[in-house]
Amino acid sequence: MFNDHLKLFKEGKLSKDDLENEWYKVMHSKPSKKTDRRVFQASWSTHPISKAIVHLRDNSPVHIKKAITRCIKYSKMWWGKSTDTYLFPSYAIALYLNSLPDRTTPVIKSVSVENALKVYAAMESSDGPSLFIKYIVSSDQHTALGSKNGIGKKSPYSTCTFSLYHSAVRPYTEGCEEVFRKYIDERLPTMPDKIKEQAHKNLLSFGRGETTHMQLWDQQCVIMKAGLGLMAPKDYTYWSENTYARKPNLSLKHPNPNCMFHFRSSPLTENWNIDSLISCLQKMIRRSCLWEATWATCRFCMFALFHTEIGNDLWSIWPGAQAKVTNVINRLIVITAEDLYPDAKMFYEITVTVESARKILLDLKTPQTKELYMKRFGILTSILITVVTSLIHRPKQHYIGWRLFKFGKWYEEARRKLDIEASSEVKKRKANDIRTLFNF
Repeated sequence: MFNDHLKLFKEGKLSKDDLENEWYKVMHSKPSKKTDRRVFQASWSTHPISKAIVHLRDNSPVHIKKAITRCIKYSKMWWGKSTDTYLFPSYAIALYLNSLPDRTTPVIKSVSVENALKVYAAMESSDGPSLFIKYIVSSDQHTALGSKNGIGKKSPYSTCTFSLYHSAVRPYTEGCEEVFRKYIDERLPTMPDKIKEQAHKNLLSFGRGETTHMQLWDQQCVIMKAGLGLMAPKDYTYWSENTYARKPNLSLKHPNPNCMFHFRSSPLTENWNIDSLISCLQKMIRRSCLWEATWATCRFCMFALFHTEIGNDLWSIWPGAQAKVTNVINRLIVITAEDLYPDAKMFYEITVTVESARKILLDLKTPQTKELYMKRFGILTSILITVVTSLIHRPKQHYIGWRLFKFGKWYEEARRKLDIEASSEVKKRKANDIRTLFNF
């Protein structure tokens, strides 16, 4: 099992890549079911990876051990979900093998409650990022708006736009520039090497701050045409989007009279789809765009002020609105693992801080005075802006995405295994039907 391979690695008899290959083999070793979109493994408690990750933690240096402990927690939380299912076990092995070194420099850049509320007030009156950011940068193949305008998961643009454009980071982690190229190699294997190299150069130029979002898009559209024979997707000025009707709910209160709750849209009339808004937050952190990332964060904080009044003017957060803030808390954890080079110190400190926001959010469920509710809201906003600010200042790298595709053969092997089992089950069922029909 994996423990034996880890022992061989520590004795210098196994390479990093070989150990990582064995890890992914274990991670995909017990498939349980599949849908059109995802292969699901057996439950966490019965899966071999749940024991392997504990053994990995126990054999790690102290600062990495603390970070892998957090990975174990999030692996359990995400294991049965349809997105990011394998992210945290993948991040755990990346930390063990390639984490940036421990250091005394603090990761967290604290934003006081007073300053956070000033930022929130300024963002409340802003309409947000440009249409180009809303449409082209934020609305990728995973969003309803992207699908509506021709770059959805089933379109020919799905993989290439994400690989060449939406995965772009700024600034990138120095010394890890080749990750861009290796990621393109894994995602777009049929593209000519010369074209891949130019796409790589475009990403590096963007990562150094030499080109804008729009310039990179134009450059990568040229790459898609030259390397894949695809014309540029629909110009963003011709994009269309759904407008969500907001129905008044007299039992639902908000300090801002212009805010109305809709589960698919931002609270104000700028009409951002929730999935595009959460994508905007991730892309803007990925590209170190502080203003845009903070605006998106404040829009999610705005949901925390939707409340009902109980008894003698006691406030309690509206459950649907609480779910939206939980969504952004979870996404910040995902961003920390997905968009930054493996860094045990950073991951531990960021996730501890994020979890303090989750606790404050849960405290808002208890009926309480307006004064206490607003005090807690200020703390919640301060924590979330602190996390975003801290992530913005870190160098970025889409490292885990590359590793997931590099060792994707084991995922495909799990899918084939389920297909074989399903085929065998069908044959067995038909045989039983025949026996029943002829009574033997």
